[in-house]
Amino acid sequence: MATYYKWRKSNIAWTVSQENIVNATIPGYIVYVFSDLSVTNGKFVSVSTYDMREYGAMTSPNGYCGGAAQTDTVYGNSDSGFTLTYNSATNTTTVTRSGSKPTSLCSNTARAGMGQFIEYVYSQNPSAYPNGGTSDGYYYDQRTTVTSPLAPSGITYPATIFTPSVFISWTAAISNTNYAVSQYEVSYSTNEGNSWTVAGTTADTSYSFDIPAGTMSITFRVRAKDNNGQWGNYATGTESQVLLAPTLTVPSIAMQGQQITPNWTAVEGADSYTLQRKSSADEDWVEVYSGADTSYTETVGTWTSIQYRVQAVFDDTPGGWATSNSVPVISASALVISGQDGDLGTLVNDVPYTISTDTGNAITIRTTVNGAVILEGTVPSGTAERIPVLDLVNGDGTIVIEASVETDSGTVCAVRAWTYTKAPITFPNAGSPAQLTKEGKNVWPKTLAECVRLPGGRTLEEVMGFPCQVFMGSYIGTGVYGVDSPNELTFPFKPKAVVIGTNMEASETYNQTSYLWLYGMKRGQISSSPQQYEILNWEDNTLSWYYFQGDAYGANRQFNAQGVGYFYAAFG
Repeated sequence: MATYYKWRKSNIAWTVSQENIVNATIPGYIVYVFSDLSVTNGKFVSVSTYDMREYGAMTSPNGYCGGAAQTDTVYGNSDSGFTLTYNSATNTTTVTRSGSKPTSLCSNTARAGMGQFIEYVYSQNPSAYPNGGTSDGYYYDQRTTVTSPLAPSGITYPATIFTPSVFISWTAAISNTNYAVSQYEVSYSTNEGNSWTVAGTTADTSYSFDIPAGTMSITFRVRAKDNNGQWGNYATGTESQVLLAPTLTVPSIAMQGQQITPNWTAVEGADSYTLQRKSSADEDWVEVYSGADTSYTETVGTWTSIQYRVQAVFDDTPGGWATSNSVPVISASALVISGQDGDLGTLVNDVPYTISTDTGNAITIRTTVNGAVILEGTVPSGTAERIPVLDLVNGDGTIVIEASVETDSGTVCAVRAWTYTKAPITFPNAGSPAQLTKEGKNVWPKTLAECVRLPGGRTLEEVMGFPCQVFMGSYIGTGVYGVDSPNELTFPFKPKAVVIGTNMEASETYNQTSYLWLYGMKRGQISSSPQQYEILNWEDNTLSWYYFQGDAYGANRQFNAQGVGYFYAAFG
C-alpha cells in the first residue's frame, strides 16, 4: 500500500498587518522598503510619501539591517530619522529615533495566504511542496497523508470448486489520488500453504484461472496498481475446497452381450470413486461401482445406448461429475468395426475407432496408412484404439483397418476404409520454454539442465541447486537527475540484484562511487555511502531510481552524467 501526500493548491492572496516599532526591539532583522513592493513573507518598514517630502532624503530606498553587528540609518537629517541596530547574539533589531521627527515608524508584516482554489496535488515526497507557503507562484497548504490505491473489495469465487477452471471477481479498487487504478494482480495459495504464486494480471475486475494439478484447497487474493506504478494492499478471499472430477474415458461403441470398460484418471486426495450408468432402459442414473479402482468392466445389456458418469469422493465429500457422451450399442455380431467407410475430411485430431465381437475370442487387427503398417496384432473385444494424427502423412491419404476373428463356423473378417486430408503442421518461429505435462505429471524436461544426467543419476539442475540468469547491458548518461528525472532499466526477467558501473577514471567521477549495487527487490531509500538513493520501482522487469540529495554532482552520483557510458548486470 502506497502512502501519498496531498496538498491544496491555490493562487496567492497577500495580507499585510502594521505596527509602530519606534524605540522598540523586535525579533530578527528588518527589511525596509519605500515603494509599493510585494515581498516574501516577513517584516518590512515603510514611511509615507508625506514623511519623506517633509523630513528629507532617505539613506537608501530599500534594504535590510542584519549581519554580525550592523547599524543602518533608514533616512533622516539633523532632526529626523531612525537608526536600526541588529544584534546577532540575540537575533534582534533595536529601532532608535535619531531625531525629533517623525514621531512614528511603521513595521508591516506581509503574509502569503490561500487565494482561489485550483486543484489538489499529490506526491510520495512529503517535501515536494511547502505546507503553508509558496512555490512557483502558487500557495500550498492543508497537507494530509492519504493511502492509495485501496484494496479491492468483494472478492468472490466458489466456496467449493468442482471444475478445473474457476472464475474470480471483485469490486473495483478506489484511488484516493489523481492517479487512476490501471491494473490488478491475482495470486493464489494452495493446500493451506504459506506461499503465494502470481496467477496473472488484468485490467478487468475478474479473472479465469485453471486449477493446478494436485490441488485440494486454494485461496485467492487481489491487489490494485495505479498508473503511478504503486501497488495497494491485498484483498484476500476465504479458502475453498477443490473437489475436481476425474477425466472419464469410454469406448466409442459397445456391443450387446459384450464387455465394456469405462476408465478414469486418479484425482489427488480422493479416497474413492463412484461410477453411475444410464442406459436406454434406465429412467435415471444407476450406481454400478464404488471403490478405489480407476476402471470398471460390465456386460452390455440389450440396450440401444449407454452413458456413464464418475465422481471422486474426498473424505465422504463427493466432488463434481465427469459425464461421457452417449455411446451407441449395436446388436450382437461376430465382428464389428465402428464407423462407416468414407472421407473423414481435413484432420486435426486423432482418429478413434472400436472393434467388438460376440465370440469371446481375440481379434486379429492390421491397420495401415497409405499402405504402411502402423498397428498389427491381437486385441480383445471392445478395444478402443486411436490413430495419432501425427502419424498421418501430410496431404491426401487412406486409412485401412482389417480385422478377423475365429468363430465356430470359421474365420469372420471385417474391413473399414477411410480417406482423409491433412494440412502440414506449422510451428511458431519464436516462443519460450514450457514444461510439458500430462495428467499433472511432467513428461518432458523444460531446460537442458533437467535433461543432463550425471553419474549417480542426478540431473545437472539438481547439482547446480539454484541456477542463475544473468543479463548485461549498457547506456549513455543524459546529465539529468532527481525525482523528476529518474534512471530506468528494463530486463528480460525479474532480477534479484543489479550492479551498475562506469569506466570513468577516478579523477572524473566527482565523488561518485565506482559502482552502484542494488539488491533486495524492494522500494525505498538506500545508502551507498556517501550517496543516498530512492528506489522508485522494482516491480516485474523494471528498475528505476534517483539520487535525491541534490548537489552539484547529482547527475554523476545518479550514474547519469552527460555523455558518460555505463554498464550494468542483472541477476535473476
